[in-house]
Amino acid sequence: MTTKIQNLIILACAIFLLALPARAETVTEEGAGHLQTLFQNLLDARAQKDAHVAYEGKVTVEPAETYYAITWPAITLNSADGEQVKIGLIAMNAAPHDKPGQYKVTTALPSPIIGHDAAGVETLNVTIGGQHAAGIFDETLGNFIKMDVRLENIRILLDGGKALAKIPALFMRYDLSEDERGRFSGPSHFEISDLTLSQAENSQNLSLEKFIIAGTIKGLDAQALRALPENTEAPQSPLKLSNAASMTLSVKNLQASTPSQTQSTNGFSLQSASLGFTYENVLSGTATASTMLSFHGLNPDGLPENIRTLLPTTGSLNLTQHNIPVDAIQQTLQNSASLLSLPLLFKLPAILAQAGSYVEIKDTGLQNDEYSVDLSSHIRADLTALNSATASGTLRFAGLDKLLARAQVIGSDIHASSYAMPVRSLARFLERLKPLGRVETDAEKGFVHIFDLKLDAAGKFTINDQNAGALFNKELSPLPAAPKNAPENPL
Repeated sequence: MTTKIQNLIILACAIFLLALPARAETVTEEGAGHLQTLFQNLLDARAQKDAHVAYEGKVTVEPAETYYAITWPAITLNSADGEQVKIGLIAMNAAPHDKPGQYKVTTALPSPIIGHDAAGVETLNVTIGGQHAAGIFDETLGNFIKMDVRLENIRILLDGGKALAKIPALFMRYDLSEDERGRFSGPSHFEISDLTLSQAENSQNLSLEKFIIAGTIKGLDAQALRALPENTEAPQSPLKLSNAASMTLSVKNLQASTPSQTQSTNGFSLQSASLGFTYENVLSGTATASTMLSFHGLNPDGLPENIRTLLPTTGSLNLTQHNIPVDAIQQTLQNSASLLSLPLLFKLPAILAQAGSYVEIKDTGLQNDEYSVDLSSHIRADLTALNSATASGTLRFAGLDKLLARAQVIGSDIHASSYAMPVRSLARFLERLKPLGRVETDAEKGFVHIFDLKLDAAGKFTINDQNAGALFNKELSPLPAAPKNAPENPL
């Protein structure tokens, strides 16, 4: 059912983004005929690309006093196993905008949208309580450069009514502006508020206060927006489609629960989390790309209390690749089938090394109320190195002794819990790591173990100039024999 919803959303967005070209600034019969022909050509081209989408009838366009009234044919999504999702008719109005070649467009999605399985049994029912969708269409691009969509009181019945998703508010917007070079820039924002998902059969529940996708594009090539079938312009390199971009996915107050057989509730909650990607300075020939991940307030309710004290409640990762030689990669790409082709992958380490490219890790770590681990590092491509790279960094570990003591206690009785064995492995690893560190005192964190990490060109990994090769290879000590009358695992 998740695939159906994704296809539904993709199709709705694709339809809304269909080109709406018009030649005249006034509404005429000739203009309506031109739009009808062009819309039908666009629809036919899309039908050829996707055999799973069926259209019943033709596009109709009628001139009104100040706008064109457009009706798309009924649309049906078909899956390979015989399931269908009937979208229905979509209505649009297009009026000439102040700028020649641009049009103000409003649209409305049908409600309900219904899906059936191969036997004709209803499996999906989507209703929209209120909606507003408007945008600015550019005739030259054959696409929208501005869009504002607001949907309210969305109800999605899944699996024949066994599950219900409610979305009180959905909002989507982007706003692109063209510069003197013919490239486009602007922000985008997608937001879902107060989503709930419930399954009456097993009382599973999920709630989410916010889900947001926010981004910005800078210097987007017009080819990436052009949707007209007659566009024959030579394609731009995918590496040079835009100069910079950023995108962040974030969630706020995510909660999930499932009643267990013992009448208690298993689940987890998360106060916030985000995942972000950015790149910049692509058109200069040497770019920078970053990845960011963070979470806060992670609480796995279904785990035993002593196990939860070992897990981090907050974490972050910040990784940046500097000096990415876009021009050199593009030149190599011209002789390759794709970005993931073997010739390019084999040559990439040499290209990065020659450009002095390196990865920087900072503001990265894990923590809870009892410990914190922080890492900073630099990793450089180096063809002369045994591992084709060298690295150096520092790991700061506050609360190592407390975490080790807890892990040793939990892992000492491997028959008391199903979690004992992995915790025992953690304890053994910390036992081997601790002697390699040096200890400093922090006014707030107390004793902090410092580990200076280094991977040299010969492939030797050291911590504080001590050989640390055995840190990950040493086997665990033999396990104690189980007692003859071992109790059953209570967890």
